[in-house]
Amino acid sequence: MSTVVRFSPDLGRWLTHGLDAGQAPHALVATMLRQGMNERPARAIVAAYLDARQRGGAMPADAIELPDEAPSRPVARLATGTRILAADREIVVHSRGEDPVFAALGNVVDADECKALIDMARPRLKPSTLVDPASGRDVVSDRRASWGMFFRLGENDLVARLDRRLSMLMNLPLENGEGL
Repeated sequence: MSTVVRFSPDLGRWLTHGLDAGQAPHALVATMLRQGMNERPARAIVAAYLDARQRGGAMPADAIELPDEAPSRPVARLATGTRILAADREIVVHSRGEDPVFAALGNVVDADECKALIDMARPRLKPSTLVDPASGRDVVSDRRASWGMFFRLGENDLVARLDRRLSMLMNLPLENGEGL
C-alpha cells in the first residue's frame, strides 16, 4: 500500500529552481523541515524530483506516492532460554517464535493457585458487558453469554504474588499491569 502526499505547485517550482541552481538535496530537505514539513514526506518529495531529473521524465506536479512503512516487528519481552526466573518460581518455555512473536509457557500458575483464584472469583462473577456507543457505559447484552470479573492489581496476597510474577516474566513494570 501507499499514501498519496499532496503538495502545492509552488513547492514544486521552488524545488526545481533550487535543484537548477545547484542546491544540495539535503539542504532543500532541511529548508522544508524548518517550514514544518514532516521528514519522511520531505525526503520523498525531493527524491521524486531527483529521480525525475535523472530519468529525464516529467516532474511530479502536485503529488507523489509514498510507500507505507513496513510494520515494525513486535519485540519479544521474554528473557532468552528455556527457563525464566520470574519472582518466586522458574517458568518453563516449551516453545517460542519470532514472527509472529509467541511463547508457550509452563508453570506460570500452578493448580493450587488456579483453584484459589476460581474460589475467590466465583461469587463475584457477573454477566460480561459491552460498551454502549451512545452512552459510553458498560451494558449487559444478549450478544454475549459469558461471565467475568476482575481482581484489582495487588488485591490480596495471591493476586499480588501473581502480579509480581507476571511483571517479571513480561519484563514490564508492575504498574503497567491490569487486574487479573
